[in-house]
Amino acid sequence: MTTIKKILFIPATIYQAKGNANEKWYVYYSYWDETKKPEPGYIRFKVYEEQSIGLRKGNKITDYTEKLKYFTKLATHINNQLSNAWSPFGNGYSRKLNTDYMSIDQALNNAIEYKKSSMASTGYTSFKSHIKGFQSWLLANSLSYLKVGDIQRHHIVEFLYAIQGKNKLTNRTINNYLIDIKSCYTMMIELQYIMVNPTIGISLKQTNSNRHLVYEKELLKKVAQYMKEKNPYLQLYCRFIWMGFRPIEIVKLRVSDVNLRTRLITIRASDEKTGETKYRNILATFIPDIEGMNLEQYPSNYYLFSAKGRPDEKSTTRDYFTDKFKKVKRHFNLPDNYTMYGLRHTMAVELFKNGENIRNIMKITGHKTLSAFQAYIDQYLQEPAEDVSHRFETTI
Repeated sequence: MTTIKKILFIPATIYQAKGNANEKWYVYYSYWDETKKPEPGYIRFKVYEEQSIGLRKGNKITDYTEKLKYFTKLATHINNQLSNAWSPFGNGYSRKLNTDYMSIDQALNNAIEYKKSSMASTGYTSFKSHIKGFQSWLLANSLSYLKVGDIQRHHIVEFLYAIQGKNKLTNRTINNYLIDIKSCYTMMIELQYIMVNPTIGISLKQTNSNRHLVYEKELLKKVAQYMKEKNPYLQLYCRFIWMGFRPIEIVKLRVSDVNLRTRLITIRASDEKTGETKYRNILATFIPDIEGMNLEQYPSNYYLFSAKGRPDEKSTTRDYFTDKFKKVKRHFNLPDNYTMYGLRHTMAVELFKNGENIRNIMKITGHKTLSAFQAYIDQYLQEPAEDVSHRFETTI
């Protein structure tokens, strides 16, 4: 008897009647049946619709594009089921999950679900949106039902170019899409869905490094003095930015997160960009400011900053302080790329210029990689070099 290499199933694909939308189309796949007579073998299945997901009467469609979209959804649905250990033989047919097969759509669904528990809510929302966008593009281009390993580097690059052109997205936004897709594929490698990562070699696009300008010393002094006189509460908020906090992290801080005894402030995992609990040192310079908030007077679950100018049970948003800062910018006639977030850049550059250890600066800013930190000091590196004549003992 001929020995057959037993794979549990041959994934679903689309029969298109040679592209004729007026003919009958269907999705077909094969599944191994150990009980098949006269000997075990594959049984082939044809599927025309799936009412549980709203796919009915696909062969009534005569437009090629619409018909392909319908049957792509059908094939994607079937392959996702097969990826999840579903069997066409019903509950009586028991088997283990087939780890040799995973559809690209199901792999991305898994990545979205796995990331949910390890990312902050704001970061996860953005991540999910980017991956869903990739899934939608795969579906529109009849790729979503394929095996995860069938998606190549050129598909990902085509997706990035397509959404940038269609939606007029900035290079920075496209980079965020790519970073999240890379994260998905790293997870797929760990889960052994794939052996080769197709995102390797796809480079981030060049971005405008002047999005958040670094403040010159004299301007910074003037801005600080103006806030001290006109809006001390805004200045206090900005001092948290100077200590390395992101604006979105500041508005989520609670009274219980501040420990003046240890001089540490906790950023909860649910509020941190990378989904990890982190701690920031309270700069000795700013301790009197925080002591002046009289935090012991408020319940521990109160938010540190609110629209009332003091801790409150109701938080405010970063836009609240952004609007306040616009008045400062108007007073000094500052362009748009002078931002509150630029204070973080300014702090990092000042420390770098004054010889602070890079690793320590990265702990303050929360960056994990040198390449990510590089964006913070790019503006400084673009400045003209200082005169180094005094360094030479002799010249040519």
